[in-house]
Amino acid sequence: MVPVSPRLQEDTLTELLIPTVVAVGCSKAFVEIVRRVTNRSGVLVEPEPLEGLSTIIARRKPLALLIHRDIYDFDPEEFDLLMRDVRGEVLVVEHEDMAFHALEQKLREALRGAERRRA
Repeated sequence: MVPVSPRLQEDTLTELLIPTVVAVGCSKAFVEIVRRVTNRSGVLVEPEPLEGLSTIIARRKPLALLIHRDIYDFDPEEFDLLMRDVRGEVLVVEHEDMAFHALEQKLREALRGAERRRA
């Protein structure tokens, strides 16, 4: 009879998630403004293409999806569902020329909402 070795305990890999805002359909200039708004909060702002967005959202689990109105209106239920699955917020951009303070306020509210849901 062959002795059975004790089962080895496997280490579980812990996924490190960086607080992120994913931007879709926004200009590079607007993304830079958003980065300035979130600069002190430690939140990473990453522009992403619409193609493959569901995979990106599932992998990164962003706190917020910053999405241009024209793209959001294409399938709002799907975008809402994607973010609900990761307990994040959808922040629809009506106009990229919005005031810095208004953008800052909307982002702050979206990030707080996501953090409350994840707590």
